[in-house]
Amino acid sequence: MTLKYDFKAAREEALSAFGTAQRQHVISADMTLEETFEHYISLRSLGAHTTQGRRPVASYVSAQTRRMDQNHRKALLLFFQEASLSDIHWYDLKNYQSARSTGAEPFIRYRRPQDEFPRRNRKGEILAPPKGRTPCPVKPQQINQELATLHKILMYAETWSKDDQRYYRQLRAQNEGIARALTPEEQKLWLEASLSRQRWMIVHWWSVASINTCMGANELNGLRIGDINLSQQVVTVPWSSAKNKYRKRTIAIENESCLSAFEQLIARAYDRGSRDPQHHLFPIGKRGGHAYDPARHMTGSGIKREWNEVRAATNLPWVDPYGMRHTGATRLAEEGFPIDIIMARMGHATEEMRQHYTQISLSAQRRWMQAHSHATSLPDITDTSASIAEALQLLRIAGITPQDLAGAH
Repeated sequence: MTLKYDFKAAREEALSAFGTAQRQHVISADMTLEETFEHYISLRSLGAHTTQGRRPVASYVSAQTRRMDQNHRKALLLFFQEASLSDIHWYDLKNYQSARSTGAEPFIRYRRPQDEFPRRNRKGEILAPPKGRTPCPVKPQQINQELATLHKILMYAETWSKDDQRYYRQLRAQNEGIARALTPEEQKLWLEASLSRQRWMIVHWWSVASINTCMGANELNGLRIGDINLSQQVVTVPWSSAKNKYRKRTIAIENESCLSAFEQLIARAYDRGSRDPQHHLFPIGKRGGHAYDPARHMTGSGIKREWNEVRAATNLPWVDPYGMRHTGATRLAEEGFPIDIIMARMGHATEEMRQHYTQISLSAQRRWMQAHSHATSLPDITDTSASIAEALQLLRIAGITPQDLAGAH
């Protein structure tokens, strides 16, 4: 006998997981934002009873989205603090946009924990005073994402009113365009300079890997040892580092310098405790700088000091890690590689990006054709008079007249 699914029992079991007091509304209007976030994050995992700090076995969202939820939580709570959901409306969201975009209170804070203290050397001598609290503005895209999270919570609580829907507006996203790429001369200068000092070798290996694989900064920083297969000469961008589903990709490594860079980076990671496939290629440094946590990867500040030193040495103050992948794509376009190949290595780039590299590729084709043409300009292939004359001459040699062709037709 086949057992039927008991919908009523399943409903009762699911509701009991949240407590009898919250059967009608898991997220209710009288809750504070801080109380709500616990329930909101639970609702986004398959096991709704999952407690904070315990990784769910299955989830409706990716690990990266869960991390973003936690980041949004911190920013929203700074501003709304103990406010109840019923007290939050469109004008509060507008004030949040203003404060967040300018870095006004409560977003004037320590950017990093160490900014509260003076910078000292190993002898304890003060090298620089504390940086102190500074404004921390963010881009419109991030503000929209944070308030989108708040909007979902207000919808759960059924406190999003018609006026909120009518008057709330997202900020217009900034179109930052494509990051500036290094010219061949600048690239050579950068790589040679970063190779000149042992302290800068990490910048050199990182740059070579990014340029040759067209991987972004977050993708490269988030790599694990197991994502790199030197014997097969491939590297795989994991879900945890991919910006979207198209950025999760496997990239072929066809350059000896890139293979060597990854070998050096793996050896460096091994010295810092990354011994297992799940350990990170760039383990984050612990407080004090003498130990590393291989289970977590470094942030964008991991090699910031060495990077800035190479900037100063090359007089290229504008170079940042985000431009390295575009430098690699530009070199490929200049060499005439098909645009689809370039886009595949970059991971589903935008239409703007496709057009940008198409234009570079067309310019490279023109230069190549001009360099390999004996004439000062390419022949006019629309002039068919010479071809017709040659065809008639061949027909006469074969003893075929135009009338014969007309009769056959």
